[in-house]
Amino acid sequence: NMIFRKMSINGVSYGQGITEVGKAAWKLMGKPIPDDVTSAETMAMQLAVPHVAFYDPSLKADLAAANDNSPFHRSIDTEPKVASLSPKKPTKTKTVVLTRADQSRNIKTFNRFLSLCH
Repeated sequence: NMIFRKMSINGVSYGQGITEVGKAAWKLMGKPIPDDVTSAETMAMQLAVPHVAFYDPSLKADLAAANDNSPFHRSIDTEPKVASLSPKKPTKTKTVVLTRADQSRNIKTFNRFLSLCH
């Protein structure tokens, strides 16, 4: 069975906790699992419903920022980084700085598509 635990929206990773594979990796390294990871996993399990064990308070905070036009924590280049057979190279790249409101819209769009497809 697959369980929905993590997602990435516009390059921002959401979802905290640890899988059985992650637990095994920590064990192989001979290190204890950090307290913040086990705490997040406990919350994910308490909130779990069939096929979903998702927990990340930052998602709710980012979603609530619908009217916040302060800069978000990353920017993206609008020019794709792909190989081309053309000898011409782009003369300019434009960097777009996202706002928190932009990320809120991205989260809503992602969730809309997720609900329609599943």
